[in-house]
Amino acid sequence: ELDTPNPNAILGYLPMAAVMSGATLLGADIAKTVILTRLCNLLIYAAVIYFAIGKLKRGGYILSAIALLSCPLFMACIFKTDHFMIAWFAYGFAYLFSELQQPEKKLTTSDMVKILGAFFLACSPKILYCAMLLPLLFIGKNKFETPKQQKYFRIATVLLVVILLAILFLPGIFLYDLYTDTRGGADVNSTDQILYILTHPFSYIHVLLEYWGDFISLNEFNVWNNTYGYGYLGATGTWHATLALILLVYCIFTDRTEGDGYELKPFKQMRPAVWLTCILQIILICTSMYVGFTPVGANYISGVQFRYLFPFLFPICYFLTPSGITCNINEKFQKFFVFGGLALNFLAGFLNTYIQVFFWSM
Repeated sequence: ELDTPNPNAILGYLPMAAVMSGATLLGADIAKTVILTRLCNLLIYAAVIYFAIGKLKRGGYILSAIALLSCPLFMACIFKTDHFMIAWFAYGFAYLFSELQQPEKKLTTSDMVKILGAFFLACSPKILYCAMLLPLLFIGKNKFETPKQQKYFRIATVLLVVILLAILFLPGIFLYDLYTDTRGGADVNSTDQILYILTHPFSYIHVLLEYWGDFISLNEFNVWNNTYGYGYLGATGTWHATLALILLVYCIFTDRTEGDGYELKPFKQMRPAVWLTCILQIILICTSMYVGFTPVGANYISGVQFRYLFPFLFPICYFLTPSGITCNINEKFQKFFVFGGLALNFLAGFLNTYIQVFFWSM
């Protein structure tokens, strides 16, 4: 998978290790230790998302509708780092968008450290996502006190990307086939696959473009099961997923407030940068799975999962909102409708899935 071994992966697993160690020292049995560790993951996910929403003048409903999808919540309750990435990317982009929503405010050193720190934490479990730092290079000069400050911030961003890439690729130079995932089959060999891409670039571009068509059309994914499913426990049902996606689309078109800055130049500059970055990130994900999970020279790409999109689903949906829309919906009704609908749909979907698993086990 994309969980390529790297020294920074420990950051995503550190909270789990700390809780497991503490529970073991206190004499907890394995069942309680597992429950406490999963609860720790969920609390971290909820806390980071909470502070991310608090940063936004506009976009909090969109982020809530994404964060409360059952698949991200399920991943926040298992022993993986997807929730860690989703939460910190959400915080990083929320901080960035919050600053753009305040055109009169200048970025302080503290703001820049927090933004870069959030993106660093988000990338640490899966460094391939470091491409998501590129929109930071397109923050307008009006957000900085001086041109020199803007220059230093851009240098710091580029250096962070270089450091992350070095951490990702340097171990592979000394450890042969470090990035080969043996679950892809005996014909998978990352070194030979890279050589194949370099010697047959047009063949790979053809494979990538064909897969890109399937990717955009979502033919490769069961979107309903992936957005509103509980992994190995099963899916909640089509109507639960449909309602969740309807609520997300509703938030995309109504999460607007007067003076939120969305029509101003900083957002108009940032929108194409974010979209192009997300496209680049998807290409990197597909290429990484072709190299590490697909047989050498294959005319297809294996292993790409819909959950790989969740870390940058928030900026995609944020910029899906058309310009020129004014929302005059009562704020109390908006909160009741969105959060009430999300809560009831999630609870009903969870109970429906749990009941099915319960009866299957009898």
